[in-house]
Amino acid sequence: MEYSSQFQLDCTRLTFSKHFRRLSGKTQVYIAPDGDHYTTRLTHTTMVTRVTRQAARALGLDEDLAEAISLGHDLQHSCFGHAGEEALNDLTKSVGGFAHAEQSLRAVDFLENEGRGLNLSNETRDGIRHHGLDGCLPYTPEGQIVRLLDKIYIFHDLEDAVRANILKPTDIPEETIKVFGDSLLQQINALVSDLIKTSLYTGEVKVSDEIWKIFLEQRRFNYEYIYLANSTIKEAQKGKMIINYLFNYFMKNPGEMPSFYNYIAEKDGRERAVADWIAGMTDRFAIRLFKERTIPVSLS
Repeated sequence: MEYSSQFQLDCTRLTFSKHFRRLSGKTQVYIAPDGDHYTTRLTHTTMVTRVTRQAARALGLDEDLAEAISLGHDLQHSCFGHAGEEALNDLTKSVGGFAHAEQSLRAVDFLENEGRGLNLSNETRDGIRHHGLDGCLPYTPEGQIVRLLDKIYIFHDLEDAVRANILKPTDIPEETIKVFGDSLLQQINALVSDLIKTSLYTGEVKVSDEIWKIFLEQRRFNYEYIYLANSTIKEAQKGKMIINYLFNYFMKNPGEMPSFYNYIAEKDGRERAVADWIAGMTDRFAIRLFKERTIPVSLS
């Protein structure tokens, strides 16, 4: 792109990457959902990208950098969501474990383009690596915006839980509805508006103490009634079982992986190569590989 800035180039390279395309087939909470309107990693990423650009514009920051970090922040989140991340972390503890922020950075630095990576700016790479609430802050204010607004998943996971009949609308805490509203767009808009207003007033990227307190209470509610609900855990255990099977299978049969992952095995060890291979899978692809290796088929 001859007339693009470095951050615009980052956005283009991320959007056209293989890992970005796969986000449409990766779960947010529910594994390979049948409905058309459940949130996937791609819809989550798209929403985060939209609102971070809005906030960056209002704060006079670089919209393209905010967009680039948003596009890449979950790029190598594993199949089966957080359950998949937990499974891969358990399986790779002997070689440093697995965390999706670090793995997303590994994707843009190395896994894309068969080991050549995407050649992203340091600012985008830092924002991807440090987008979680735990650990170091991103060193750019754009990265700090993404770090906070990535948490809109609390609200779209709540919407999905109602859609999946895990919750009824009347189960949502009254304080959340009072402060954030009763629709996804209202809830996200309330968080973004508060971040912009508070950041302009304080000179720091932050939300108000009142909003953050109620947000954290809703986050605790989600964990208790959505993420740790019996039906959610039951499906998550299935996802972990599939990942455990595939990991052990490809550890024993590395020749069945694409050749690039055998190159990784020689360079970084087989455990890391198998984890890279599985983390890049969509939910449905992982399920298909599992079925092909475990369910007999009739011969014609």
